[in-house]
Amino acid sequence: MAVEIEADVAQSDRSRYGETITVSVVTFNSLRRYLPQAKTQLTLPKESTVLDVVRTLEIPPREVFTVWVNGLYPNNDTTNLSAPLRQGDRVALSGPIPFSQFYKAPVC
Repeated sequence: MAVEIEADVAQSDRSRYGETITVSVVTFNSLRRYLPQAKTQLTLPKESTVLDVVRTLEIPPREVFTVWVNGLYPNNDTTNLSAPLRQGDRVALSGPIPFSQFYKAPVC
């Protein structure tokens, strides 16, 4: 079940922001505490970036270790917070990935 969050874009403020977009957001690992729901829909101003999602969820940017937009690293950069977003994008954010001593590899 998705939860909808209006990112500081109240109905009366939409004229100030102009058009808006809606994106899906999911968090992993240590960032789950900022978004305990499985998935969230955010409504943001049209020119928003991944950093706007991070700020809306009140996640300190320094805690974001990996960013995916639609399943890919934006511009082949795993931490590209300046990547622009479009209507319907799926954003995934992850904190540090736990490391398995047994498997000698990241645990995802």
